[in-house]
Amino acid sequence: MDYKIKLYSTVTNRTELIDFQRKLIITETLMDMLSSNSKWKISAAAKKVLISQRGWIDNQAKDDELPILTDIRIKNCKKIFLPRTQSGQIGWVELCKEYLDGQLLESWNILSESLQLNYIEMRTGESDKYFAKPLEWENMYSVSEETCLSSSDSMILNVLNSSIFPFVISADYDMAYGVLKNQEEKSILVPDALYKRHLKGLRF
Repeated sequence: MDYKIKLYSTVTNRTELIDFQRKLIITETLMDMLSSNSKWKISAAAKKVLISQRGWIDNQAKDDELPILTDIRIKNCKKIFLPRTQSGQIGWVELCKEYLDGQLLESWNILSESLQLNYIEMRTGESDKYFAKPLEWENMYSVSEETCLSSSDSMILNVLNSSIFPFVISADYDMAYGVLKNQEEKSILVPDALYKRHLKGLRF
């Protein structure tokens, strides 16, 4: 039997998606520079750093971890590029303009439209009907402290706890861990692989 369930999103979900897309695009862009037919010219020093990063990405994939550069690794890559293009070598700012400009908002809009997401607006009071109790942002800190949950995930879980919604959908281990430890009667829907490998045996 098929069920039609409306999907809801908060500003934090949008921020996380955009942040993920940013790292995905720049990872693919940097790795493409190592291709023999790349249109970009890079220095030998830059190539050495990118090869090292590719090795890390390959190891991530082997371990079934996310093969996308972290912010620290992106920062290390940024340092090997000059801000502007010189002597035929691409500058970091031009690189970002070429591949990121307009892409982040577009990625959110495409996802939002394809999934028909309903946006929960926190500031105008239009979303009050979705909350069973007042949303107190201070509770985010205690949510974070319970399982060392990131601030963004804690904000999502805090919204869930205060809302009328019975469950959240996520493929993130930390979020699942936080919901399972949560004192509220909430559930989380996760991929089968995540449940079988990391969550099935957890007891709180």
